[in-house]
Amino acid sequence: YKEGSSLNRVYDLTWFQRQKDHLGMERCLVTYVPLTLLSALPIVPLASLSPLEAKRCWLVINVGLLVLGILLLTQITHLGWRRILIVVFLAVDPLSTNFLFGQEHLLVFVLFALAVWLLQRGRPAASGISIALAASLKLFPVISIVFFLRKKQWRALAGATVGLLALASLSASLFGWQIHRTLLSEILPVIGRGENIDPYASGWN
Repeated sequence: YKEGSSLNRVYDLTWFQRQKDHLGMERCLVTYVPLTLLSALPIVPLASLSPLEAKRCWLVINVGLLVLGILLLTQITHLGWRRILIVVFLAVDPLSTNFLFGQEHLLVFVLFALAVWLLQRGRPAASGISIALAASLKLFPVISIVFFLRKKQWRALAGATVGLLALASLSASLFGWQIHRTLLSEILPVIGRGENIDPYASGWN
């Protein structure tokens, strides 16, 4: 994206593997499914670095996100540092996966926690926008719309809706409509049926 190359084949496994090979990455198999196109934007500033240097920078950023997430949890729950740290370390397996593979789950978690923090402080529209930002990186935060409907948080729902529409427009303007058509017609139906996950891998199940 930073080089101005077309990303119309980003969901094509073979094409994506070749890009990985050109960069000299050693990991055997990589894929962009089921990520959204906007999930690439947080790491665009690191694209000029070598893969290893970018990974190191992303690790430092993730440590900062983890600390920020812990701070938000202490504000939201009032459980105190000790109990929050126990909860965090109980999540050692997903945390280790996040750090090992350079995932964006901590960033999504911080946006989720920020949404709750904002909602508690009477800023529902901003809370909805935070959920929209999280949904632009990973698809599952969209389920929060059901929560807003159930709790009749209309301003939060409006913030999430406006945020999602604005981010969808941004994505379409940055990446073009063709790749979004592929995402909507080919990728999302596969994800909806659970076919993007190996049914024989007990860890996933």
